Amino acid sequence: MSQTDVSDSEYQSVSARASQLSKAQQANLLAELAQELSGQSKKVDPAGLSITQAEDALFDEIWRRTAGQVTGLCLDGLPSPEQYFKDPNRTLFVFKEANLLGADKQTQDIRGKLRKRSQRRAAGERIKWEPWWDRKVALFAHAIQLGDWESFQYKELPNLLQYGFIELKRTAGGGNANDALMKHLVARDADLLRVQLELYKPRIILACGKSTSPAVLLSSLVLQDKAVPVDPIEGLKAWTGTWSSGERFIMLETLHPSFRITKTLNQQGVYQNLARAYASAQAQLLRDNG
Repeated sequence: MSQTDVSDSEYQSVSARASQLSKAQQANLLAELAQELSGQSKKVDPAGLSITQAEDALFDEIWRRTAGQVTGLCLDGLPSPEQYFKDPNRTLFVFKEANLLGADKQTQDIRGKLRKRSQRRAAGERIKWEPWWDRKVALFAHAIQLGDWESFQYKELPNLLQYGFIELKRTAGGGNANDALMKHLVARDADLLRVQLELYKPRIILACGKSTSPAVLLSSLVLQDKAVPVDPIEGLKAWTGTWSSGERFIMLETLHPSFRITKTLNQQGVYQNLARAYASAQAQLLRDNG
């Protein structure tokens, strides 16, 4: 497995350490990670793992569960733990799977990719435009950052490093998800997804998609004892819950960034509604968490 932001030797050491643990020991280690890595990106747990190393330990367990026979493993999570934890909203985008049709289905580090693109753009380099990150996800981020979409400029893309990104299905997929397989894999990896969510303790979760809804999968299979349905927020289905730290979170079921424009569904309405729902969630959490 190649990674862009963790050296091969560092990953191998994490992988080797994880493989030496029994299943119970590894479960305990991951549980400790969830408790200890709650609010500071540089804080380490008793086992000595940082946020990024903890993510790698989770990926190693997924690799082990599939006997290493997977293609296109997506290393998701926090492109920049520092920026994520500085953001008072700690916002996490959750998607069903990465669309890698037509791509080389090798292990892809989403974290490193976004970080490198940001660094190159900041240095004034011209980089290849990607419709997914530079338009679809960027428009969602622009809407929640600035509350509109009309001012979106491709020359001044929003900062994506302050967000987290999770793919429920960690291996390469296509434009249309296999619903039955999706549910099976989320159920199989529910414990790891739960640990990953506890690592990040997002305050706002934007679960993107309504067909085989990530919000429904998370609330029913991963956070079933935490996420409680509440009244819709600006028309978006919503859940609320509390992390182990006592902080409350709100999860919103949004459209997928690749939503299709129809006679009754237009860009302006989607992005403005998302901006209003996000602002309402912010206000509610401010009252709850202080």
